Amino acid sequence: MNDSQFFENKLKDYIEIKSTDLKVDDHFRYTSNVYKEPDKRKCCYAVVKKLNDDGSFMVNGYKPMYDDWKIDTQNKYKQYRFYKRIRSI
Repeated sequence: MNDSQFFENKLKDYIEIKSTDLKVDDHFRYTSNVYKEPDKRKCCYAVVKKLNDDGSFMVNGYKPMYDDWKIDTQNKYKQYRFYKRIRSI
């Protein structure tokens, strides 16, 4: 899993975190494999709406246009990685 293609733009000023560090209303970026193209990655922005008991969580955009969708951290095919913005003091 190589997310370096996003480090200069979408992930600039972001650090990698564990999925367990996310809380409801957290804004974050995540990367995952592209469907049927395991060598490609995509980078997306989301807001945590609900934490599920099984370790997955429901997310949506900051301006929800669609129904919430589920991110299942146990999905071995997606290979999720999570990032939060570094806050400057």
